[in-house]
Amino acid sequence: MEIIASAAEIAPALKSILRGGQIVEIRALFVPCNDGLHRTYYGFFDNAHDLAQAAEALSNRGAKGVYFTPNPVKRSAKLGKLNDIRVARRGSLTTDEDIESIDWLLIDVDPEREAGRSASTTEKGYAKGVTADIYTVLTDMGWPEPFIGEEIRYALDALAFMFNEDGAKVDQLVFNPSRIWKLYGTAARKGEHSDEHPHRKSFLLSAPEEVVPVSMQQLQGLLSVVPERGKHSGDSVTAQASLTLWVKEHFPQL
Repeated sequence: MEIIASAAEIAPALKSILRGGQIVEIRALFVPCNDGLHRTYYGFFDNAHDLAQAAEALSNRGAKGVYFTPNPVKRSAKLGKLNDIRVARRGSLTTDEDIESIDWLLIDVDPEREAGRSASTTEKGYAKGVTADIYTVLTDMGWPEPFIGEEIRYALDALAFMFNEDGAKVDQLVFNPSRIWKLYGTAARKGEHSDEHPHRKSFLLSAPEEVVPVSMQQLQGLLSVVPERGKHSGDSVTAQASLTLWVKEHFPQL
């Protein structure tokens, strides 16, 4: 199945998420090459237009998936030439230490399915149902309008505790600062394409007109629903206390 990505679709999604001049890593996985091998390509960009053009080219070349770092990357010698793509090598990709600040929390709801296979329409329906439930509850708790697409550890644990069900679960492992997100407007090619489990193009379904940060009080309100974790290293630590320590370390402005 041929899925055509377009920079005209990719650029608006990027501009709604990124700050002006923010440095972003783009990463394309399992890209077919002329020698018959598949390689990972990457690059660092501070220009959303150029980034969108590169994403279109990599997706249309047949990449398994094209991703980006929503959290800003620090300026350093590691970046090399900006607004260019090349083959990834050991140590070239973004790590948590390369992130300037943590601006985004990815709530990724995965349908339960066989590993390495695209979800069926029914399986995606389970994930959409859980996503809708999360949206409703967080909105009722006063959380700001989220970005909703087709990617903080304790917050994710709380959401998993509240909403996991047979058929779809919150991914609790996407909390790290350098986490890459699927780039909206590019193709997702997981496993073999079939009528039941098709490859698809990812989309940004909705975005708020203004990006409003979640407050520490709102995060703590979410954690209040989770039972105590019990003892850790000899001390009784609640999920809320753990979140407070995490927020103070990564969000000193709150």
